[in-house]
Amino acid sequence: MHKLKLATLILPFVALPCCLGAENYAVLFSGGGNLSNNWDRYYTQTFRMWSVLTTQLGYSAGNVHVLFADGTDPSLDQKKADTYEDVNSDWSAVTSAGSSVLSATRANFASTLSLVGYTMVSGQDSFYFWSFDHGFTDGTQGSGSLIGWNTEDLFAESIYTSEISSLLSPITAKNPIWEAYVMTQCFAGDFLYGLGISEADTNRFFAYAAEWDEESWDYSFADSWAEGLESGLTSTHALGDYAVENDIYGQYGTAEETPGYVGGDFLLPVPEPATWTLFGGLGALGVALLRRRKSRL
Repeated sequence: MHKLKLATLILPFVALPCCLGAENYAVLFSGGGNLSNNWDRYYTQTFRMWSVLTTQLGYSAGNVHVLFADGTDPSLDQKKADTYEDVNSDWSAVTSAGSSVLSATRANFASTLSLVGYTMVSGQDSFYFWSFDHGFTDGTQGSGSLIGWNTEDLFAESIYTSEISSLLSPITAKNPIWEAYVMTQCFAGDFLYGLGISEADTNRFFAYAAEWDEESWDYSFADSWAEGLESGLTSTHALGDYAVENDIYGQYGTAEETPGYVGGDFLLPVPEPATWTLFGGLGALGVALLRRRKSRL
């Protein structure tokens, strides 16, 4: 009788998790519009986020894709805010490490998501999307957009809220996966409607710097999110709380923007395999109970 109970207790904890070999993927997007509008803070924060993912969080460099302004083109593509000097963005350290850097166009956005979706394994992998540049809205809910790179027409490469679900479909079709979206541009909250993430989601998360009808000021929310990661925070809700509370333009500062988040609370990056923490914890509990049981036999 005791043997039956012990077997029932142990078996669930020795089962191998289904997501052995899980991978974490990321896409970082900063279109900038054109040379006159692409400020150096966009480059600084994008490079910083790449560094956090690859050096601190352990993302494989080959799984982190950067879409920034004109990519690796040697032409001048950013403007320094303090001197107004035009300079070229240096991505040599990123490409040398094995990450791809492409121009932030609609076509490259779609092809990169298709590539990531092709390499992902359903139910095992995670996807992290981060954006920081200009946003746009015509003043109606659902009209928001990310501004891509185009030297002639500022809006020619726009990626709209209404399109985002379709563009992400190569990845979201692999559900259930872990998805985290962090958008720090103006009117970022508008993308919540395109993504369809709600409080009921457990494996999807969305953080935004401003509501659908608000501008996002400077780089405070992006800076706070990155700072939270650098300080060792890893759960999406803890990071969301930190970014909201430390955004100097947010509700606890000058209240010029309303940052927030919605969705599930899980770790960044998702552990490999994603359920090792759960199984390890339950396994330890099983061993402890087993030892306690033996002491009573």
